[in-house]
Amino acid sequence: MPNMRMVDAVLNVVGMEAKQIYDGLLAQALNLLKPGLD
Repeated sequence: MPNMRMVDAVLNVVGMEAKQIYDGLLAQALNLLKPGLD
Protein backbone atom coordinates (compact mmCIF):
# COMPACT_ATOMS: atom_id res chain seq x y z
CA MET A 1 0.00 0.00 0.00
CA PRO A 2 1.57 3.31 -1.04
CA ASN A 3 1.88 6.19 1.36
CA MET A 4 -1.25 8.32 0.87
CA ARG A 5 0.64 11.53 1.53
CA MET A 6 3.05 10.71 -1.28
CA VAL A 7 0.16 9.88 -3.61
CA ASP A 8 -1.53 13.18 -2.73
CA ALA A 9 1.64 15.13 -3.43
CA VAL A 10 2.18 13.43 -6.79
CA LEU A 11 -1.44 13.96 -7.85
CA ASN A 12 -1.16 17.61 -6.82
CA VAL A 13 1.91 18.18 -9.00
CA VAL A 14 0.45 16.26 -11.94
CA GLY A 15 -2.79 18.23 -11.63
CA MET A 16 -0.95 21.55 -11.65
CA GLU A 17 1.09 20.52 -14.71
CA ALA A 18 -2.03 19.34 -16.54
CA LYS A 19 -3.82 22.61 -15.76
CA GLN A 20 -0.92 24.68 -17.11
CA ILE A 21 -0.82 22.62 -20.32
CA TYR A 22 -4.61 22.88 -20.66
CA ASP A 23 -4.55 26.65 -20.09
CA GLY A 24 -1.78 26.99 -22.70
CA LEU A 25 -3.69 24.99 -25.29
CA LEU A 26 -6.85 26.96 -24.56
CA ALA A 27 -5.00 30.26 -25.06
CA GLN A 28 -3.56 29.02 -28.37
CA ALA A 29 -7.00 27.90 -29.56
CA LEU A 30 -8.50 31.29 -28.68
CA ASN A 31 -5.69 33.08 -30.54
CA LEU A 32 -6.38 30.96 -33.64
CA LEU A 33 -10.12 31.67 -33.44
CA LYS A 34 -9.83 35.42 -32.83
CA PRO A 35 -9.11 36.44 -36.46
CA GLY A 36 -12.21 34.56 -37.57
CA LEU A 37 -14.38 36.41 -35.05
CA ASP A 38 -13.41 39.90 -36.19
